[in-house]
Amino acid sequence: SASVALPMRFAGSNGRTRAKGRRPVPNYLYPSFLLARDSGLIDLAHDRFYIMLVTDQYAPDAIHEKRDDLYGEVEGPGYEPGGREIPKTGVSITADGASRMVAGDVLWPMASITARGGVVYQWQWGRLVCYMDFGQDQTSVNGPFLVKLSAVPLLETEMAA
Repeated sequence: SASVALPMRFAGSNGRTRAKGRRPVPNYLYPSFLLARDSGLIDLAHDRFYIMLVTDQYAPDAIHEKRDDLYGEVEGPGYEPGGREIPKTGVSITADGASRMVAGDVLWPMASITARGGVVYQWQWGRLVCYMDFGQDQTSVNGPFLVKLSAVPLLETEMAA
């Protein structure tokens, strides 16, 4: 079985990240996300968000804006193309534009897959939010594959300095 727990904290839209209480982790906030959020194309409170698992063949890029721009999606028994919905447990957006989304865990209960990372995207229009690098390939063989998102906020953005 595989279990991945990732603290996520994004600063601005330049892809720099900080992890709360731990060393920095390599994660990426798609530049198009903040623009889409600020223009109302993404509504953190009301839209549905999914996480799609990807292999080590995928590399995030600033030109990637929608799910159709992605490649290297995981394939295998127990994994459905497009990934799984992320259960949201709380969302807040401050007057200065900072965002915070708290989410529940995402589980593939019986899967035989290997994933290097996950891409969070808006389900309705496929707009990309962020990429999470698991640090190394994570594999499950006829067992659960869990992405633990409940330990810390899934997404925290700050206004760029």
